[in-house]
Amino acid sequence: MRTLALALLAFALAAIAIVHYAAQRTVAIQGPGVLQVIDAQTVWLGVNTDLWILDAQGHRKSRKTATELGLQGSVSNIALAPAGQALLTSRKDLAWQVVNTTDLSRVRTIVPLDFTRFRRHKSTSGLKLLERKRTHLVKMTVPADSIVKTLNVV
Repeated sequence: MRTLALALLAFALAAIAIVHYAAQRTVAIQGPGVLQVIDAQTVWLGVNTDLWILDAQGHRKSRKTATELGLQGSVSNIALAPAGQALLTSRKDLAWQVVNTTDLSRVRTIVPLDFTRFRRHKSTSGLKLLERKRTHLVKMTVPADSIVKTLNVV
C-alpha cells in the first residue's frame, strides 16, 4: 500500500512538472507581433524573437534575430525613416536601432536622454524621427493631452 502511495505521489509530481514546463514554453512562443511594408516587394514581420523578411508573395527571403539587430527582446515597433532606413524598438530595450532597409545592417543606435518622460505617454499616436546635423530629435504626439513633446536623443 505504501509503495502504491509513493508511486502515485511521484506520478503527480511528475505531472505537475510537465504542466509547469509546458506553460513556460507557451509563453515563450509569441507568434507574429509587428508588420511593416518596406516597399512594393518587401514586408518585414516580427515573429517571436526574429525579424522575417518576406517577398510580395509572402515567402520568407531571410530572417535576423533580435540579437543580430542589436536588441535584447523581440522587435515591438518598426517605423520607416528617411534615406532607406528604419527605426526598430523592443520593449526590453531603452535604445532604439536604426537599420538599413536593404540589408538590415545597423546604421546607428539612438538612446533617449530623458526616457522617463517618454515612458509616461504610452498612448502615443505617432512617432517621427527628425534628423538634424548633430542632434536627433524624436517628436511624439499624445492625443490625450493634445501635447507635442520633443525629446533630445543622442
